[in-house]
Amino acid sequence: MQHDRRQAAFEGRHRSVNLIGVESPRTRIDTAVWTSWFNLRRRAPDRFVSKWGAGRFAHYLSRAVLSNYELRSTKRLADDQSDLQHSENSVTSQNGEDGIITEIFRRVGDGHRVFVEIGASDGAENCTARLLSQGWSGTWIEGDPERVAVARKRSTGQAVCVVEAFVDRESILSVLEAASTAPEPDLLVIDVDGNDYWIWEAVATQYKPRVVVIEYNAIVGPRLQWVMPYNPKHRWDETAWHGAGLAALERLGRSLGYVLVGCDSQGVNAFFVLHRDAHRFSSASVRSRWVPPRYSLPYGHPVRPFMGFDLLPLPMDSGAGISIRARPPRVTAVNPGQIFYLDVWVTNETDELVGCSGNNPLQLCYWWVGEEGDRVVEEAVRCQQLWRTAPRSSCSLLCRASAPEKPGTYSLVLGLVQEGVRWLEECNVTVGVWSVITH
Repeated sequence: MQHDRRQAAFEGRHRSVNLIGVESPRTRIDTAVWTSWFNLRRRAPDRFVSKWGAGRFAHYLSRAVLSNYELRSTKRLADDQSDLQHSENSVTSQNGEDGIITEIFRRVGDGHRVFVEIGASDGAENCTARLLSQGWSGTWIEGDPERVAVARKRSTGQAVCVVEAFVDRESILSVLEAASTAPEPDLLVIDVDGNDYWIWEAVATQYKPRVVVIEYNAIVGPRLQWVMPYNPKHRWDETAWHGAGLAALERLGRSLGYVLVGCDSQGVNAFFVLHRDAHRFSSASVRSRWVPPRYSLPYGHPVRPFMGFDLLPLPMDSGAGISIRARPPRVTAVNPGQIFYLDVWVTNETDELVGCSGNNPLQLCYWWVGEEGDRVVEEAVRCQQLWRTAPRSSCSLLCRASAPEKPGTYSLVLGLVQEGVRWLEECNVTVGVWSVITH
């Protein structure tokens, strides 16, 4: 009886977050923690967020979790050469989906080569634009009129039907029917930054694609069965409130006859195939498949910018008043391409407010220098984050760095660039010497 009362109280407190299949005590605890954090991030006043920084909680939580995960992930990828991440390649996609999709259909066969992409944008950068040049045909669905106009102009003479529609679970079937969509398309891509879960569930009532690519919310981790409450009016507001966790999507996919076969290396998309084709892929748990949010540290989809200022070009003498300090990991012997994280502090001793905002954002960057003092790559890697620091104060950042692909001895250099203005070379700092080794 006491357990029932506690469960009822729990469900009452968290009814608004649509938890799918909350079963274990561990899941209930994770749910409570993440739900509280989601609601805090959605409702926190600007003064709170400004004071504590964008995602300070997530910064300290993810610092250890991500570092440990990256070590496990690197070993797992090295042990499993069939993992789809090894096939990543971008031609018209953002996160290597082109290569992964090609590899999936190499294993399962092309079929009729028909696709449907919901949330196709302007056709310049999506998951299926490349397929058109390879003889595929299909449907693009996009709700932004300006993007639809560009997509139609760009796809003139190609075998794609461009549909202008903001879809939800009530309208998606009629939109697909009006576009004469085949009942068994080879590929379905869903990327609407919100009701993705609910749209897939609705589509599956009448259509059976052989492969499904769907965006997942990596913030919620690999265990939590979290789904954004259905809201037909939802538009992504650049917060963490969108989509569904990987565990919830895997559960839905399994109920529809699909198997999760991988995720891209940025923690954006999940890839599913029909159960009959699952034997062509290595088997793994949801936890092993899950990839953390890597494309906008410290977590997830970029959160809504909390700073309301436009950073003007910094004076030429300002660089001397801004310094970078980093605490390197205790272990600096890494594998080629291994990803690791650094705690970084930016101290601002100037009279200017600095940070990442507006037309001239200040970005933290890193690059590798070889033993002869030459850069390994010409272009520095941006560590894009939302941050700012007031005059005579400091700000903590999380730097995600990737080791060079070639074994050797390298120095890691951190620096700052004000985009469109100049490099603040006075701020450059060398953070230890790394040995890139192979086992």
